[in-house]
Amino acid sequence: MVIGATVAVELTKHIIQIPRLTEQEHAILQKLAEHGPSRMIASPMRGRLALHKLINETRQGWAITQDGKEAIVRPPMKASPAESPTAGDPGRVGRSRKNGKRLPNRRKSPFS
Repeated sequence: MVIGATVAVELTKHIIQIPRLTEQEHAILQKLAEHGPSRMIASPMRGRLALHKLINETRQGWAITQDGKEAIVRPPMKASPAESPTAGDPGRVGRSRKNGKRLPNRRKSPFS
């Protein structure tokens, strides 16, 4: 019976592999490692780093975890051409190429 309980516990553990970090995430982790906890981390970065348990919230702010320290050792991922600032203006999504005006709403209502 004890063996079955041990197996069940091991099967319920969720292990998330640490993805390759972007240069910005790598820089944030390095700052946390050098200067200690901080509250000045942008929400999207904070969410992604916390999801992968690279940072943890404490009373002093967000602090780097042991997994985060291990992730710093790996080199950061280079930005892909699609993510580079010259790839296109993300603010133009849903805008006309001709004059920059908003495109008409063509979505269909789920209630009609």
